[in-house]
This record gives sequence, structure tokens and C-alpha cells, in this order.
Amino acid sequence: MKEEDNIIYRISASGSVAAEYSLNFDADFHVVVEEPDTQYWALLENCQCANCPYDKADKEYCPVALAISPVLFAVDGADSTEIVECQVLTSEREYLGHIPYQRAIYSLVGLLMATSGCSRFEFLKPMARFHLPFANLEETIARNSSFFLFAGYFEKPDESLADRLEELTQYYRELVEVNQALLSRVRGALKEGDVHRNAMIVLSSFSQVLGMDAHRSSQLVEKLFDLKNPT
Repeated sequence: MKEEDNIIYRISASGSVAAEYSLNFDADFHVVVEEPDTQYWALLENCQCANCPYDKADKEYCPVALAISPVLFAVDGADSTEIVECQVLTSEREYLGHIPYQRAIYSLVGLLMATSGCSRFEFLKPMARFHLPFANLEETIARNSSFFLFAGYFEKPDESLADRLEELTQYYRELVEVNQALLSRVRGALKEGDVHRNAMIVLSSFSQVLGMDAHRSSQLVEKLFDLKNPT
């Protein structure tokens, strides 16, 4: 993807555009936050992840919080189960889905987190470069496993396949801790009354994006790439 390219999410309900998000990315494919959110909820030290790789002396705000804030505070008056038309535009193609509002936000938030610049999400960034909107769990795991194993061929050519998959599993385990802290952080923002009730859509999205337990992920990978028992 070229530096000047962007990705547009356009969500329409009842025949009119309900929300539109235009995402721009820098040369390292990190999302560019045009107007950083400087509220307390986004401070690094607020509900900081137990496994956070940063120190507040070096980074004042959580990069994930900054990336998702435009979506979090814009989800207003939406019904999470309402079927909406979600159009996703990239420089190469256009995607169109008639899906629950929650799933549209889930897809968008997943992209934002993967490109937020937080090092805990960097292993997802290669997959984000070839973003597939509305991907389900199996598609996400299949794509990410393929990208991760392929990268390992160049980064660690002598590493065994089993060790590489265990490394991927460990990355997901780290995200479980991140997920818990993010949920606490956003719940705190909601309690302050700064966001409307339906921003809970985003909370549900977090659970879907990050709530994959390592055992289930490994089972899905094994099932998807089971070459010993072809059908």
C-alpha cells in the first residue's frame, strides 16, 4: 500500500450515511491520528495493561486508545443488531456488506488496533496491510497464521514449524491481557458520561477482536491446515 493511500469505511442505515471514517496511514503503515484525544481515559497510566511495553515517561497516551477514540466517541444512537450497509473503499477495490452494525464496527476497530503503533499488535500489521473487511474468526486465524509463518521463513529460517506456531500463540496470549485492560479503560470512559449507551458496541467488538483463547486458535489452525486427512 502506498503512503498516500487510505481506507474509507462508510456505514449507511435507513438510506442515509450514518458514519464515515477515512483512515490515513504513514510510511510504516500506522494509522495517522489527525486530532489526538487528550482526555484522561486515553492516558497511558489509566488502566495500563499489565504487560504494557511502554512507560509513561516516554509515552503519555496509549496508542491504541488514540487510534480507536474517533470510533468510540462517534458511535451514537446505534442499535448493535441493526442491519446496515457497510462500504469499504481501498485503492484497489471496494467491499460491500449488509451486516449488523456491531460487525461493521468490529471490522473497523480491528484494523485500527492492528495499525495503532502499539508493539503488542505489530504482528497483526502485515495482515492489516491486506485488510479483509468483515472477516470471520476462521478467516482471520487462517490469514494471520499464513502471514506469520511466511514471515518466519525469512526472519528465523531455522526455527521449527511447531516453535513458530507456539510463538504466534504466545502473541495471542499477550493480547488477552491487553483486551482486559482496554475493556476497563473504555468502561471508565463510559462511566464518565462522555459516550452514549450504544458505544457498548465497541466493547463487544473488543471481545471479538481480542478474546480468542490460545487453545481454540490452535485447534482452528490445525483443522484448517489438516493435510493428513484431506476431504
